[in-house]
Amino acid sequence: MKRRANNEGSIYQRKSDGRWVVHFPMPGRSKPIVAYCKTEQDAVEKLHELITAYKTGTYVDPNDITLSEWLHRWMTIYMEGEISDNWYARKLDLIRLHIDPYIGQTALQKIIPADIKLHYKKLSKTGKKVRVKDEEGNMQVQLTGLASQTVKHIHNILKPALQQAVYEGLIVKNPIDKVKAPKVTKTREVRILAEDELEKYFNELSRHRLYAAFVLELCTGLRRGELLGLKWPDINIHTQDDKIIGIITIQRQVLRVRNIDKPGSSLQYSRLKTESSFRSIVLPLCAITELQAHKNRQEQEKQLAGSSYNDEGLVFCTALGKKLDTRRLYEIHCRTLERAGIEHTAFHNLRHTVATLLLEKGENIKTIQELLGHADVSTSLNIYSHVLERMKAASAERLNGIIGNVLPTNKK
Repeated sequence: MKRRANNEGSIYQRKSDGRWVVHFPMPGRSKPIVAYCKTEQDAVEKLHELITAYKTGTYVDPNDITLSEWLHRWMTIYMEGEISDNWYARKLDLIRLHIDPYIGQTALQKIIPADIKLHYKKLSKTGKKVRVKDEEGNMQVQLTGLASQTVKHIHNILKPALQQAVYEGLIVKNPIDKVKAPKVTKTREVRILAEDELEKYFNELSRHRLYAAFVLELCTGLRRGELLGLKWPDINIHTQDDKIIGIITIQRQVLRVRNIDKPGSSLQYSRLKTESSFRSIVLPLCAITELQAHKNRQEQEKQLAGSSYNDEGLVFCTALGKKLDTRRLYEIHCRTLERAGIEHTAFHNLRHTVATLLLEKGENIKTIQELLGHADVSTSLNIYSHVLERMKAASAERLNGIIGNVLPTNKK
């Protein structure tokens, strides 16, 4: 045995099998740390590692917890109840589909940055299964790449989960700190409706029972869930100085939430996306007029339905008063575009249409941020940078008209 000073441990060779034993009585532990090595040099290096870890406070007890085990534990302890049910279910799906089958069974303490980086590359190339028909009409499964935004979501799950593992002493350091977040690339163009298309759009919708919902959408830029979560007490219409004033308060949304403990989903009232999503919006007169007409039609529906009507106070609901699915709005939107002969664009782009039209008419970006409920003005700036660039060119033209007309050189 090679003796060392107190708290520096010792190493010795066992006669039974020739292995070298590292014995280190780390202060604060009831039992000494014992490790086995093949050679004396390995034992010396192991002891040195233990002494360094003790002095720097970075020692972590060996454990066989896998990445999957830790992620599911982390979700239950730290995420459940802290995020929306829908987002919680979404995170569980991402873990189950895109982490568990790949690097999920790797021991937490053995994961290195290269493992994570390689995993992202695999997901980007072959992380998604799609069903396609072959030449004979038979369905075949092909592998394609996950969207860059989905890979980014996976990164945003791993990073805090592994950091919490560091805090709890399961690993020494977070391997993802050395991995850059995946870059998100835009694959779908945002196409807004032009003013002439809006006229066709509304003409096609004008006889639909939910016509007012689309008028309100294109006057406010609400998210679909926010639109369907509106209740009549959230709308304040009054007269001030001989003018009709309408203000809506956004304080909830209706979403289809995936059930966590059983298959399927259900429509539920949910908390808004961010704190800045709680907001009040002043309505234009055209929206006020359509809301009043819509309320009158809804009263007639109540009378026709009688006791079958489920009155939750919703502004936009089924003919029996029940919550509407956001997919229902999307279906009506798609059918309207097709019948009006307008090129397809996502329902969410109606929100972008509102913002773009206002910006082009000279509205400031801060007002747009507050209208749409973005967390900060930088979000609005990033989304509508292309519009702002066009506005810069238009501003230059206006300045040319002002300054150019007074320059003496131009007068000559």
